[in-house]
Amino acid sequence: MRLTVDIGNTRTKMVLWSKENTPLNQWVGNDSLLLEPINNVQEIAWSSTKSNISPDFSKISSKVFHLNSHANLPFKNLYETPETLGQDRIAAAAGALFLYPHKNTIIIDAGTCITVDFISETTEYHGGSISPGIQMRYRALHEFTGKLPLVNSAEQAPMLGKSTVQSIQSGVWLGVLAELNDRIDQISEKWPNTVVVITGGDAQILGNHLKTRIFAQPLLNHYGLLHCLKFNEF
Repeated sequence: MRLTVDIGNTRTKMVLWSKENTPLNQWVGNDSLLLEPINNVQEIAWSSTKSNISPDFSKISSKVFHLNSHANLPFKNLYETPETLGQDRIAAAAGALFLYPHKNTIIIDAGTCITVDFISETTEYHGGSISPGIQMRYRALHEFTGKLPLVNSAEQAPMLGKSTVQSIQSGVWLGVLAELNDRIDQISEKWPNTVVVITGGDAQILGNHLKTRIFAQPLLNHYGLLHCLKFNEF
């Protein structure tokens, strides 16, 4: 069996896979999960958005692959500063390539930050964008002003808010949707026949409201870790 570990900004997710690359079990929590032994794991592939994290997997497996900018990748990386490209974005691009081969693919990761990336049908990674996630936007409005309250996220918001709470929800929610719809339109205009896949903690609520057909894939990064593992056998 194989284990994939995706250490994000706010949570850690682990997925246990069969030999046929079928997900058998998954856990979501904090870094303490990494200390729990799991039996019969032949290989581990992991990535992290935190530069100070270096988990000890020695109790689980002797074969450990860390996905980073120096690893062999299943796509051509056109990023001008490849050493700064986040491991989560690399994994997501590899996962999109694995699930949608020979397709122009827009990848949205809606987590602590919202990233939009693009990989072409010729397996070239072209880069993308990074902006604050939904919760980060609400917190920023509260923490960097004197009077604005911390508002709960809303899946529906009025175009014109009739209270401060509604105005914040309108600005954040409709702003995120407008941003993502515009990014999709811009990329699709240059590369037609695109597939759009979304992952991350806010993927479900956003995917239901974007105007383009969206494929939600909560295990996208984990498929990418498996895909990259094959290119770095040891």
